[in-house]
Amino acid sequence: MGTLNRILLALLASALVAQGWALDARAVGGTIYVNEVPVATLRTSSGGSPAVRAAQAAAKLRSLGPGEVRVVASKRSVHIDVGGRQALLVKQAEARASGLSPRALADRWAASLRSALALPPLKVEPDVVRMGPDGKATVRLVGSKARTAALLGDNLPASVARVPGALTLKARSVGAGTLQIVSGAESVTVSVEVLPYAAAFPQRLTAWVSGAPASPEVVRGAVEGALRKRLATQPGARVTWEPFQAPSVPSSGRTLARVKVSAWAPNAVESSGFAEVEVVNLGLGVLREAELWYCNDPENLAAPGSLFQDELRVGKPVRLLFHHVNQSPIPLVLEVALENDSDQEARLAIVPGDSKPDPNPVLAGLRAGDEFFRNWLTGSAEVVVVPARSRVALALRRLAPRETASGLQALLLLSGGPGSLRLAASARLPGEYDGLAASWSEAPWRTLPPMRLVGEGMRAVRGPRHAYPSPFRREEVVYSTGGRHAFVRIGQKAIDRADGQGALAGNFGVVYRIQAEARNEEQLAKEVEVVFEASAGYSGAVFVVDGKYVRTPLLQPKQEYRLARARVGPRQSRKFEIWTIPLSGSSYPATLVVREVDRLSAGR
Repeated sequence: MGTLNRILLALLASALVAQGWALDARAVGGTIYVNEVPVATLRTSSGGSPAVRAAQAAAKLRSLGPGEVRVVASKRSVHIDVGGRQALLVKQAEARASGLSPRALADRWAASLRSALALPPLKVEPDVVRMGPDGKATVRLVGSKARTAALLGDNLPASVARVPGALTLKARSVGAGTLQIVSGAESVTVSVEVLPYAAAFPQRLTAWVSGAPASPEVVRGAVEGALRKRLATQPGARVTWEPFQAPSVPSSGRTLARVKVSAWAPNAVESSGFAEVEVVNLGLGVLREAELWYCNDPENLAAPGSLFQDELRVGKPVRLLFHHVNQSPIPLVLEVALENDSDQEARLAIVPGDSKPDPNPVLAGLRAGDEFFRNWLTGSAEVVVVPARSRVALALRRLAPRETASGLQALLLLSGGPGSLRLAASARLPGEYDGLAASWSEAPWRTLPPMRLVGEGMRAVRGPRHAYPSPFRREEVVYSTGGRHAFVRIGQKAIDRADGQGALAGNFGVVYRIQAEARNEEQLAKEVEVVFEASAGYSGAVFVVDGKYVRTPLLQPKQEYRLARARVGPRQSRKFEIWTIPLSGSSYPATLVVREVDRLSAGR
């Protein structure tokens, strides 16, 4: 042994003498514990059973006085001395059982013994324990007084049991307390806290949709909305989930979406498990809106202010269009909200369509219209709950200067609650909305909590009522080969406002159903086509032609885009069923052309 090690061991022995000899030893099976620290384990039956030999060794250790711990090796044996007296004998068989030489095993035992003797009378680790309602924890309790110390604690939220060298704690109830471990003048404490789980699993939730069938996007949104808004959690919880496949939900049917969810919350234990969301399809059918609400006055926003308000009534579906450009030098927030000032919960079916703000107003309108029209065609709607005396956002977009927000939505207030809800649209300063930090989603009803109404809510000063009854148009056109092209001017014949005080130039947001027929009166087969022309200017458009959905690219003024092409036999005709909707930001009237395919374009 080196001179430095001898000096350190001598200092340790002197310290032990100075503070009073502190050695408690016992055997548990074949393991010898000193001050509740396992220092040696006997594995062989040479000279008696391991348990008997361990008990004898523990008794011998208890009889020793203070002194230096040393490993003594001779030709015949290796043993550990304490204060010059033999404490433990390392047999050859024990060393072989441990896979070590006798000297190496003796060095290991001696090191553990020195560490045990250097401990204070009582030591715990950790001294703070936090666990869930069904949690377990182990607290290391060592020292010469650990085995006999009293355990004190009133109203602890966990049961406590002793095991060699430790305490095991098992949660009993949510709460907090302090465990005191006392022996004479010595004491240590352990803070024990049993916390609720951020969310308990499994959970069963319900989401409501409509559609024939409901689109995967709407179903996914409804499931995510249920997870965010209806999952039972601790206050302030943050919820995430693993990717899941949106189930198919036929009209008037129901199915389950099983989602793996994780939750975190302040003063709670992180938890994860499965939530089963039952998706119920109410089978409302494709909405045929009674009115088009046109929120576009003014189109260019110069400052915060009220933009639109009206009353949504049970059984009277409404198509809502909003389209605004921030022309102010500061950011603004476009908000469309529903206010329920009754004492009853309201349920609303919404066909979503909302664009991320964009500097290009045509692109913003095209994105919103594309989402809306795809959902509208199958009646794909999500059911939103508006609690009593509260306000729920249907659109919430932060607009940088020169950015455009655009949206198309269909809204139907369902029976069983209040007879009406107030819809209000406004431009606001970003700091006015408490929930802005939480979401800029196109579907804020899924992510933001309802806001309590105060007083009369957001009653706006009513301007002209931009409501347009029966926002549908039917057009018919017939083309005969060899004759003049047939045209439909989409957005040409403006629909009238409900109050008779104006008309909707361009018919933005009006659904068109066009029946076009191509007749071939000649003796040879002819190729005919249906073409959309951006005749009034820069545009984008969406169509359904004979059941096929078509979204055009952005088109420059007078640029054309072929929607369909067909071969018409001699003396035969071909009919086309076409649906479209003029989109905000694009230029209307625009033109639908039915004509014979030009030789120059035949290969395109």
